[in-house]
Amino acid sequence: MVRIPAYFEVFEVLCWGAGLVTCTADGFSGLRSYEAKQKLYYRESNGVKQGLLADLLRYLVQDDQALAARLQHYLNQYEHLFSILKSRPIITYQDYPTGIARFLDTWVLPQLAVLLHRLGDKLSPRTTLHHFHTLLVSHGAGDLQACSLKAYVKSLVPATVEAADFFYALDKTSDKSHKKLSTINAEIESLGAEISSSKLTAAQQQELLDTIGGAYRAATALNRFSKMYSAAQVDSKSTLVERFRHHYEGVCERRKPDRLLVAHIGLFKGFIASRLLDADGNPYFEHIFDNFFQQIAAWSIEEFEPLYQLILATEEVPRDPVVIEQAFARLQRHPDYPLFAAFGLQVRAILALEACETARALELYRSVLPYAEKQQLGHLGFFAASYVIALEISQEKPLHYGCLNPWISKRIESERQILELRMNFSTVFLSSNDSPEWQTSLQAVFSSIREFNSDMSELTRVPLESFCNPLKKLDGFMEAFFQLLGEGGDEARFGKLICKAIKSKDRVRSVLSMHTATPYEVLRDERLYAQTLFGGPKLYFQLNPHLHAYYRLPDAHKKLILQALNPERYQQDSQQAV
Repeated sequence: MVRIPAYFEVFEVLCWGAGLVTCTADGFSGLRSYEAKQKLYYRESNGVKQGLLADLLRYLVQDDQALAARLQHYLNQYEHLFSILKSRPIITYQDYPTGIARFLDTWVLPQLAVLLHRLGDKLSPRTTLHHFHTLLVSHGAGDLQACSLKAYVKSLVPATVEAADFFYALDKTSDKSHKKLSTINAEIESLGAEISSSKLTAAQQQELLDTIGGAYRAATALNRFSKMYSAAQVDSKSTLVERFRHHYEGVCERRKPDRLLVAHIGLFKGFIASRLLDADGNPYFEHIFDNFFQQIAAWSIEEFEPLYQLILATEEVPRDPVVIEQAFARLQRHPDYPLFAAFGLQVRAILALEACETARALELYRSVLPYAEKQQLGHLGFFAASYVIALEISQEKPLHYGCLNPWISKRIESERQILELRMNFSTVFLSSNDSPEWQTSLQAVFSSIREFNSDMSELTRVPLESFCNPLKKLDGFMEAFFQLLGEGGDEARFGKLICKAIKSKDRVRSVLSMHTATPYEVLRDERLYAQTLFGGPKLYFQLNPHLHAYYRLPDAHKKLILQALNPERYQQDSQQAV
């Protein structure tokens, strides 16, 4: 069924076409964790930008830093658009190849036409992107076959320059096999030796080599992209260059642009090229999405009557189990039930949560996720993955390394990007501390727990036992401490009693199953964890009454406890506060 590819998938295709990725092991496909994908995409080492993003920008614009920065901004904005698209359910009988074909023609090519028109007069002939623009827009051939592309590269070599060896190597290019970047670069280097005795100055020779290199790389990549595009078509014989020029002529107003193209122009000007942070609700974006929605004959979830009636039955007060089961039966008998089966499972999972059947709810949410492999569930997949993460952590069992990775990836894949303000938090040492820069995967886990707990708070029938409380173990330690302390305990005994309540082996172990945080660290950063895991102090206190009791202690008493738990860390934190 139709699924919009993730941003990483589209970016990887760009790198395949450019020749930056030549096997699966070089790309994102073989990486299981989101962290590994991020690291491959972009990283910095000693101020040097690395990763496929940096490689692609250098490939496109060489050393033009200003243009590279602009392109990177555009790519960031496109990544945001993908996050919105992936967060929306797409329910249709249309198959995946049809969806990709419509995606290319509705989203990719019109936006590419707008982008290249916007950049066209800013591109130097020494850049690969300049030759992408020229070949797509004005090169005489109506296709991107090897013969016409070779002719284009040859046309850039002045008639006064002898380059027989280079032409011989160039002529070996064919539609059946594409040269690697290393081969192209080697041929350009050989061309440099070949023209070294020409009448061109050293500067002219370098300019020619840069120009020929950019043209050669662009021609090779476009030949690859052309074949990819043709392979993706299901009911059209139009070539990549024909479809692109159709849109480009509208952008240049050589013909009257249709409503779809007007929307793409508006989207680029109003969001891609802007500094706005969110495109959700953008009228141009919504018009393009509606157009795509119609082309793939997608269903609106809200308009599917059997599912709507089931939801109404679950919202009745008091609930009638017989009516609910009858609604489930009608849904399952409907001929279009296979399209909406995952949504029916979600309703059963919510009912299980409200009935305190957390193991059953976990099983049901797990069964939702396989549907995401064949259809785009959007926000349903996002919440199902988030709930699996939270419920797995609620099991209070040891989590094996990487066991949450599939669910984290599913959550991130269908998560709409939003700007989250990083709030400072106070401790007994400092009134303002920067929030830690946790890895994306850990942020996803923490957010899953917080959102799960927030959603459970809105379900009036859910008892506190059904919430996800990663700090339950630490709350138990503090219960033992306060029991030992008794009423009106002597503060001089705080250190001794906390060490009795939390044994030495437990003081150095993490109290969280999904992140390394010792009792000292969580108690010191109590406000941070209250916000991160529970959305604030209210639920944190409800679920952890003994941590609440610790929260109410004077700072001086808290310091006694912290000093006893970890004297070395306490000294370090005290010195930093001076």
